[in-house]
Amino acid sequence: MKVSMVFPRFFKWLGLILFTLAILFPYPDENMDDVNNPLGLLIQVTSFTGLLFMAGSRLKLEDEWSQHIRLNSIQWALLIYMTARIGMKVIAFWTRDEDWLPVDFQINMLLIIFIVLFYSRTRLIPFLSRNKQS
Repeated sequence: MKVSMVFPRFFKWLGLILFTLAILFPYPDENMDDVNNPLGLLIQVTSFTGLLFMAGSRLKLEDEWSQHIRLNSIQWALLIYMTARIGMKVIAFWTRDEDWLPVDFQINMLLIIFIVLFYSRTRLIPFLSRNKQS
């Protein structure tokens, strides 16, 4: 029996709620989103957890095709993320400005790229191809 490493389907909605709460939380201070601040750390962990739940939730029909798309999406997300990260390091090196190296978005950006790629391939592309045939 093949072991599937995905969350149940309701985790997608739980993750969406957690991510929305983390995004909509009001920041009374500019330094509130800093990881050294306990409330800022809580917001970042909530955001990361929500994105992780959305990215790892099971589809309604989980088969070999969806597993292939999941693997392909994570590969492309890593490639895009690493290209952007290396580009940011090159810009920081040339400008001698370390503000080009934001740390707080790194993992969240990888998960966002994965979610966009995966759900566009499982939902949008089949929908568009169905409408073309009509």
